[in-house]
Amino acid sequence: MERVKRGWTAATSRWRMLAAPRQGSLRRRLLAGFLAVLAAVLIVSALFQYFALRSFLIRAAASRLQTEARAAGPQGAAALVRALADPQTAVWVLTADHTIAAASAETVDMPVDPRTVRPPWTVTGDTLVVRVPVGGGSLARRPPPGPGPGPGPGPGPIAGGTIVLATSLADVTGVLDSEVRLLGFGSLAALVAAAFAAAWTLARSLRPLQAIAATADAVSAGSLDRRAAKSGLPAELAAVATALNGMLDRLAAALREERAAKARMRQFLADASHELRTPLTAVLGYLELWRQGAGRGEAELEQGLENAHNQARRMAGLVDGLLALARVEEAGAQVAPFDLSTVLTELSGEELGESVRWPEAGPAVRIRGNRDAVARAVRNLVGNALKFGPPDGPVDVSLQAAGGWAVLEVADRGPGIDPSDLPRVFERFYRGKSRRPGSGLGLAIVAAVAQAHGGSAEIAPRPGGGSIARLRLPLAP
Repeated sequence: MERVKRGWTAATSRWRMLAAPRQGSLRRRLLAGFLAVLAAVLIVSALFQYFALRSFLIRAAASRLQTEARAAGPQGAAALVRALADPQTAVWVLTADHTIAAASAETVDMPVDPRTVRPPWTVTGDTLVVRVPVGGGSLARRPPPGPGPGPGPGPGPIAGGTIVLATSLADVTGVLDSEVRLLGFGSLAALVAAAFAAAWTLARSLRPLQAIAATADAVSAGSLDRRAAKSGLPAELAAVATALNGMLDRLAAALREERAAKARMRQFLADASHELRTPLTAVLGYLELWRQGAGRGEAELEQGLENAHNQARRMAGLVDGLLALARVEEAGAQVAPFDLSTVLTELSGEELGESVRWPEAGPAVRIRGNRDAVARAVRNLVGNALKFGPPDGPVDVSLQAAGGWAVLEVADRGPGIDPSDLPRVFERFYRGKSRRPGSGLGLAIVAAVAQAHGGSAEIAPRPGGGSIARLRLPLAP
C-alpha cells in the first residue's frame, strides 16, 4: 500500500510539472506577444469604426434636418412649424433677436434651450439639435403651446430668423449598439482563430529549433558526431545551425586533441620513467655493491665510478632534454624576429665538429620565434648527423629562403635511416633499430620547435647515401 501511495504521489507530481506552464517558453512568449498586439489592433480598429460610424450617422441626421428646414423656406412661424411637424422632432422658430416666435408640441419634453444652441448643430445627451438660419420672408410671432420658454412680444411680422430642430438619437444609438455587438463578437472570433493559427505556425516554425536543441543535448551526452541539419531551414535558423555545427566541430576537435594530449602524456611519462629507470638502477647497483664491500680494488673502483658517471650523465641528458621540450612547448616565450643566418654563423664558432661545413655568409633570412629554441634545434640536427654519419664524413649545412619559408638542411653521408624508422624518428625516446647511445629526445625537440613556430621537420634519404634533415620555418612578415 505504501509503495502504491508513493507511486501515485510521484505520478501526480510529474503530471503537475507537465501541466504547469513553463516559465520563459519562447513559444508562449511569442504567442502571447502576437495576441496582445492583435488585440490592441482590433480594439483600436473597433474604436475607430465605432466613432466613425457614430459621426457619420449624426452628420446624416443633422444634414437631413437642415435639408428639411431649408426646404420649408421663410414663411410664417405657425406655417413653418406645421410644415416641419414630426412626432420625433421638436421645432422652435426664433426671431432675429433670439426670441421664440413659435414652437411645436414636442418641445415640452426636450431639455433644450433653443436660444443657447450653437450653429450648425450640437449633441446634448441623446438629443441632436440643429440650428438653421432662414433669411427674408415674414415670420409672425406665435406663442409656443403649453409650458416652455415664454413667447416674444406681441404678434407682428418679422424679417428673417432661425429654425432650431431637436430630435432623439435613439435610432443612432440602436445602430451603434448593434455595431458594438458585431465588432465585439467579430474581434473575439478573429482573436481565437488567430490564436489557433499562430500556435500551429509557431509549433511548425520552432520545430527546427527543437531539432537543434536535441542535437546539442545528444552532443552533451557524448555523441560528438551529431550535427544539426541545415537543409530546408530559413536563413536565420540555417545561420544558427551553421554556428552550432562550427562550435561542435571545434569542440570535438578540442576534445580529440585533449584525449590525444592525455594519451601522449601517459606515454611520455611511461617512456620517461622507463628511460630514467635504467641509468638510475645502474647507479644504485654500483652504490649497493660498494656499500657491501665489492670493488675494493683500485681498478674496479675506477671502472665502477666511470660507469656510474656515464649513467649519471645519461640521466642528466634525459632531464636536460625533457626540460628543453617543456620550454619549447611553452607558448610565446621570448618570441621576436631574428636573422637565422646569423644564428648559423654563431653556431659555426662552437665546437660541434670539425667535419661540419657551414654555409657562407649570405642575405639575411629573418624569421620570428624563439632564438634559443631554434639554435638548439639546429644543434640537435647537426649532432644527430655527426652521431649517425661516418667519423670522417662531412656534414653539410645549407640555408635558403623560398616561397615564404626559411629552409634549413643538414645532410650527412652515413648509412642512412632504415625506411621502417622514418615515420617514428621524431617521436620521444625513439632510437630506432640501431639502438645507438642517446636519449631519443634530440629529434623530438626539433619537431617540437618546428611545430611551435608553425613549420615542419622531416628526414629523407640523401641521393648517393646518407640522410637529409630538413627544417622549414615561416619567414617573418
